[in-house]
Amino acid sequence: MLRISCAVALILAAVMPGKPSMQTATAPAPTPRTQGASPAGAPRPGLPPRDTSDTKPASGTIRGRVFAADTNAPLRRAQVLLAAGQLGVRRFATTDADGRYEFVEVAEGRYTITASKGSYVALQYGQRRAFEPGRPVALAEGQDLSQVDFALPRGSVITGRITDEFGEPLAGAFVQVQRYQYGPSGQRQLTFGGGSGLVVTNDLGEFRAYGLMPGEYVVSGMLRQPMSPQGGNPNDANEGFAPTFYPGTANAAEAELVRVESAQETSIHLTLLAGRMARVSGVVIDSVGKPLAGVRLMVRTAPGAGSMMTSNISTTGADGSFSLNNVPPGEYYLDVAGERNRDAPPEAASVPLTVVNQDITNLRVVTGPAATVSGVVVFEGDSPRRGVLSGLSVVTRSADVQNPGPMLLTFGDEGRVDEDRRFQLRGIGNVFFRAINLGPWTLKRVTLDGEDITDTPYPLRTSENVQSLRVLLTDRVADVSGAVTDARGQTVKEFVVVIQPAREMEPAILQRFLQTARPDQDGRFGARALPPGEYIATAVEVLEQGREWDPDYRPRLRDAGRRFSIKEGESVDLDLKLASGV
Repeated sequence: MLRISCAVALILAAVMPGKPSMQTATAPAPTPRTQGASPAGAPRPGLPPRDTSDTKPASGTIRGRVFAADTNAPLRRAQVLLAAGQLGVRRFATTDADGRYEFVEVAEGRYTITASKGSYVALQYGQRRAFEPGRPVALAEGQDLSQVDFALPRGSVITGRITDEFGEPLAGAFVQVQRYQYGPSGQRQLTFGGGSGLVVTNDLGEFRAYGLMPGEYVVSGMLRQPMSPQGGNPNDANEGFAPTFYPGTANAAEAELVRVESAQETSIHLTLLAGRMARVSGVVIDSVGKPLAGVRLMVRTAPGAGSMMTSNISTTGADGSFSLNNVPPGEYYLDVAGERNRDAPPEAASVPLTVVNQDITNLRVVTGPAATVSGVVVFEGDSPRRGVLSGLSVVTRSADVQNPGPMLLTFGDEGRVDEDRRFQLRGIGNVFFRAINLGPWTLKRVTLDGEDITDTPYPLRTSENVQSLRVLLTDRVADVSGAVTDARGQTVKEFVVVIQPAREMEPAILQRFLQTARPDQDGRFGARALPPGEYIATAVEVLEQGREWDPDYRPRLRDAGRRFSIKEGESVDLDLKLASGV
């Protein structure tokens, strides 16, 4: 019987140069699908605007086993995640004593499957290198895909000890492991390093960050001082420790990278920088000048500041006063979000805050009612929509990727689309409007009072009441698929395809148009729901996670790629050549 293996021992090319990765066997190919055909279960044309027909139940199955790469022993209680963002699918399974898992009633589509367990490295199916995306699994309607197996390697470990300047252990200190990665802003920023990620020291000041992929990491430590209650003694000592990066600096740019090899342990010692913490105090006033009592305030690290998240939290008193103690030096935002009630919309504010080595007093924070946005979702096409409505939501996305600025504040589960296809949400910020959990649909256009604002940032201001937002979804989805050959004309099955617009775009807008794709178990790549337009597709052998956002790298991809255009509802088949030297 044919076996799909993800036996990626992660003895990576970067870790052990010259040694080949373990091979992945070919899986049974999915049942062919006619280009341009409606998705399975689509109703006949002529249905009324609200689809009340029953859709065909999902009938596919995906099953397999999870093993330990070093011993080949089955891993019980491993977590397996089946996900398809466009379809709104996110399902979990737990392996049994034999390491077996199973997903039943799975709809036709392309899925990402991830397996994880404790001290092992979490892997996506088909992943061969650290921080590389895995291969999607293509499932046809009614297909039974068996033996989708994973072999998880032992994770790398960073262990060590956190002390003060006198060498005394610091218990309860938070230790964060991060790594640099390109993001949509086009800049390399610190991001979650994977594995256990954020750990806490024990009474000996010892910590152990496990389940890490081989690579280079930035390690930082922080000891959160206890928060004084509202109205506490203002003369209390305010000494503490600033967030500190290994080997002992408050500046993330000066941090020394800690390298770990595959399944190996690296030990470090970090002394936190002692100093005077600041006290931030003041009063919160609502939009009509009244003290805002009983609302929560939070100090959070400003985007790009480099340090781990700081979440000093307090609550205003009856007179609207607040005091946030033990705030280390740094760049922050002070967020205030009032409770929602029936009589008035919630009020909120987000104030930039620079903390040095002195207290900030008499800070006056004035909130404003969050903007209210209401509208309707319009479906253009005949695909089933009954099941889609149960999970469909209209959401906002920040338009300020270079400098996100104040946090985008939204409230509750607003934005959910009801049976009448209407929605309402509240928020503040410079945003795009998007829809999520679309199923067979895709976003075509967002209009406000007849004007197309799909890719135009909209400033949601306090007290604003935005009505008549119209979100148009279509089932005429544009798909791109194909195969890749090398210089000798032979088909290759290990590659990454980057699809980017042919013209330069602002980073915030680019997010809707740029996609990457890995080959499925049959060696074919696919990208779904591209907006109509002109694109360039480039196939490369390896792509560092997030590198597609590098503004200096994208032109090189563009020069080595193949140009194509795609129209609404069109299926384009591309034969690409593997680019060399890119």
